[in-house]
Amino acid sequence: MLKHVIRGAAQRAQLFTHAVYLMSLLFLAFAVFPKAHAAGSMLSVTCEDKDMGAEVFINGKFKGKCPLDLTVPAGKLKLKVQKKVDALNDRVFEQEIRVGKGVNKHVKVPLVAAQLNAKGKQLQSKRLSLEQTEMKKPGTEDKRETVAIPTTNFAIINPVVPPVVVAAPDVINPPIIMPPKVMVTDQSAPEAILLPQIVVTANPLGSALFDLVSPVSVLTGKDLSFRQESTLGETLSKLPGVSSTYFGPNSSRPVIRGLDGDRVRIMQNGVGILDVSALSPDHATAIDPLVTDRIEVVRGPAALMYGGAAVGGVVNSLDNRIPQSSIQGITGRVEPRIGGAANERSGAAVVEAGNGVVALHADVASRRTDDLRIPGFARSNRQRALDDPTVEQTQGRLINSSSKSDSAALGASLTLDKGYIGLSYSDMQSNYGTVAEPDV
Repeated sequence: MLKHVIRGAAQRAQLFTHAVYLMSLLFLAFAVFPKAHAAGSMLSVTCEDKDMGAEVFINGKFKGKCPLDLTVPAGKLKLKVQKKVDALNDRVFEQEIRVGKGVNKHVKVPLVAAQLNAKGKQLQSKRLSLEQTEMKKPGTEDKRETVAIPTTNFAIINPVVPPVVVAAPDVINPPIIMPPKVMVTDQSAPEAILLPQIVVTANPLGSALFDLVSPVSVLTGKDLSFRQESTLGETLSKLPGVSSTYFGPNSSRPVIRGLDGDRVRIMQNGVGILDVSALSPDHATAIDPLVTDRIEVVRGPAALMYGGAAVGGVVNSLDNRIPQSSIQGITGRVEPRIGGAANERSGAAVVEAGNGVVALHADVASRRTDDLRIPGFARSNRQRALDDPTVEQTQGRLINSSSKSDSAALGASLTLDKGYIGLSYSDMQSNYGTVAEPDV
C-alpha cells in the first residue's frame, strides 16, 4: 500500500543537525541575559474565557494580551485591561495595584459592561454641540409646538411669554404659577395622532451587537481541546457556517459557507501555509491541531482584509513557536490521547522557557492510527452488486485509512519593550492512506 509522503526521511538528519546548532545559539543567548530582570516582580493577569485576547496596559504602556505573565518593577502600578466591542465601545478594567519586591502577584480581571471609548466620546460631544447650535439659531425660539394628550382636554404650547396665571373656564381655582415659556389652554376636541407601530426587544442579560453576529470565531483553551480532531477541517466542522471536505479520516480541509479550495485562505501565525491541500481534497494540510494554541476563523466581508483570494474566509492557526511576549521561568503542557474507532495513539508536548528577555519554545507531536473500524461492509449493497466477483469486499474495517505522522519545532525570540524579534524551525512528516483507492 502506497502512502502520501510530505517530506522524505532524508531530511531527518538535517532536522536534528539544525536543531542542535540552533539550540547551542539559543542557550548561549539565554546565558547572556540570566539576570536581566532579577530585581523585578512577577505579575500574572488572567481574564474570563470570553475576554481572552484583551489588551493589557501597565502605566499606560501596552504589554500584551490577556492572559499575560510579565516582569514588573516593585511599587504602585496602574493596570488597565480593555477589549474592543465595536468602533465606539470598549469593555475596560482599571485599577491601581501594589506589587512587592520579588513577589508573584496574580490579578483576575472582570471586564465591565461596554462603554464609550475616546472616539465614541468625541462623536457624542460633536452631536451635543450640533444640537446646541441648532437650538441657538435665530427664529427657532418663536416656533410654537402643540402636542395633543389623548386622555385630557389640554394641549402644551411653547410660546415666548412670561409666567402667567391659568384657570379653567367657569371654575374659580387658586392661581397656578407655570414655568416660563409654558401655557396650558383648554382644547375641547384634540386631533388624534396615529403613530406607527414600534417593536422593542431586549436581552435581559445584556449584549452588544457584535456579540450576537460576530463574523469571527475563536477556539482556544478548553473549547479547542474538546473539539480537537486529527485534521484541521474536522476540528472546525462544528462551528457556524463551517464544514469539511472529509476525504477520509486523514485529509480534511475547512469549507466556509460552501466555499473551499483556494477561496479559503489557510494561515499559520498570520502567514499563508505552503502546501498542496488546496489543489486536491486527498492532500492533508500541514497543520497539526495537537500543538496549536489558538485557531481563528474569519467569515464574511472581514476576510477581504487578507487578500482577494480569501472570498470564502480565513483560518489562522497560532502556535507561539516564535514567542511574542516575555516569558519568565519554565512552563509547558503534555497531552496524550488514546482510543477511538481508529485506535488512535497520539501525544504532544510543549515547553517554553525564558528570563524576561530571551524566550524559547519547543514542541513535539506524534500520531498513529489503524484502519477505521466500521459496521458492516465498506461498500454499499448497490455497489457490491455491480462489482466484479473478483473484487475483495472488506467488512468491519475501512481499508487504507491508517496514518502515521511526526512533527517537531524549535523557536526563540528576543522580547523588547516595543516589540520582539525571533525565528523558528519546524518539520512535519506524515504518511497516510486515502480510502477512495486501496493502493494510494
